[in-house]
Amino acid sequence: MTIKELRKSLGLSQPKLAKALAIGVSTVGAYEIGKIKPSQKVVDKIKEVFNVDLTQAVEEAVEAVEAAAATLAAAAKAPVAETAAPVAAPAPAKKPAKPRKSAKAEKPAKAEKPAKAEKPAKAEKPAKAEKPAKAEKPAKAAKPVIIIQSPLGGEITAEEILAKTGKVDRVYVKVDENAAYWVDGDQSGAVNLW
Repeated sequence: MTIKELRKSLGLSQPKLAKALAIGVSTVGAYEIGKIKPSQKVVDKIKEVFNVDLTQAVEEAVEAVEAAAATLAAAAKAPVAETAAPVAAPAPAKKPAKPRKSAKAEKPAKAEKPAKAEKPAKAEKPAKAEKPAKAEKPAKAAKPVIIIQSPLGGEITAEEILAKTGKVDRVYVKVDENAAYWVDGDQSGAVNLW
């Protein structure tokens, strides 16, 4: 059960829950959307005040995230096929024809010159052989969408995690720590997920 589900099941507003737990209203909101993880002290206070244990829910969410992270890692290593055939570029627009100028007065005809002797015709060049058509690339298989859910209700996709970490060798997601750890060669680091 998430904090939001708990609050709604008890019919409490965010301010009333914040008062009962002796924390700020914005902190309750951040817990509900998964922006931050409640401390062990807050989890213990929830258990004490409302007689509800969130430990099992947190453990199940962590297991689900670790399974999703393993799937993400496997998907990242899988080869990706190219997409469909290239799209032809649109034909360039033709320029509009220029209007013709009006005819000028005719000039008097010149005396005709004698015709020149014709040159012999050149031999025709053989036609070039056509290039074989390129083989079409196989269609790209649809990639699954992986959504990782925080124990507190926030969601993030694998693409959003990769956007936060950048192009790296490996990414490890730890939802209970609100972080994605990355490794790139001999460098490593972490980014907050929510």
